[in-house]
Amino acid sequence: MTTPMRTLVLGAGATGGYLGARLLAAGREVTFLTRPATADRLSLEGCRSAGSTGRPTPTCSRPW
Repeated sequence: MTTPMRTLVLGAGATGGYLGARLLAAGREVTFLTRPATADRLSLEGCRSAGSTGRPTPTCSRPW
């Protein structure tokens, strides 16, 4: 059995948020290193990319 690739994304601004959302949509395990306020927002709203197709998006949760 293989372990899924885990990725740490530094920041969840335009670039980090987009890349993280794409990796999540591809089934990767993603951890965002962000400021507390951003972590709260990600926990509540999840991750969405601007070109979303309307499909459900994975949610982000704090690893601690």
